[in-house]
Amino acid sequence: MDKMLQTFKKHLGDLDLGDMVVDYAPKSKVQIHRFGEGIKAANELVGCLQVLGSKLNKLQTIVAKIEFSMEGDQANPANVNMVEILIAQAKDLVANTKFIDRELFDVELGVQLGSHNIAFEMASPMPLLESRDFSSLNGYVDAKKEEILACMEAIRALSETNTSDVSMNNLRGKTIGEALRLGDM
Repeated sequence: MDKMLQTFKKHLGDLDLGDMVVDYAPKSKVQIHRFGEGIKAANELVGCLQVLGSKLNKLQTIVAKIEFSMEGDQANPANVNMVEILIAQAKDLVANTKFIDRELFDVELGVQLGSHNIAFEMASPMPLLESRDFSSLNGYVDAKKEEILACMEAIRALSETNTSDVSMNNLRGKTIGEALRLGDM
């Protein structure tokens, strides 16, 4: 469990995770297991959000290249080919966005820390790619990147909580496998 806490601390920066657990009384194996699963779920959510953020940045870079290619001569076969190649790259990027071999688009991710629930839903941008609505795609990606930052900040804030609301007694979460199995849209 110490290893999971250290990983969690690494993801969220310099935090004193000792403040997160207020009730220091001896714990049962079930409570310790629940706490470990909660930390594991929070770590996995952070990992998923980091992967999604990275992939969304790459998707925006590809879309910028597509828009640049489309600014040129639309009849030029080289521009048409470049646009098609870039769209194929963007579709491949979306199709292969995964964390621990689980797809991250069209699922709802979440973790419950005490009475606080942090959830993130990522619908696939594939329809926007297929319709070639790049302006809407950029807006969607920007909005999702802001949501990712808000989720990361919420996790950070909850990890710094100094109340009994987040203790071994009520820290629960689903591992990413459970969350994705149950959260499939």
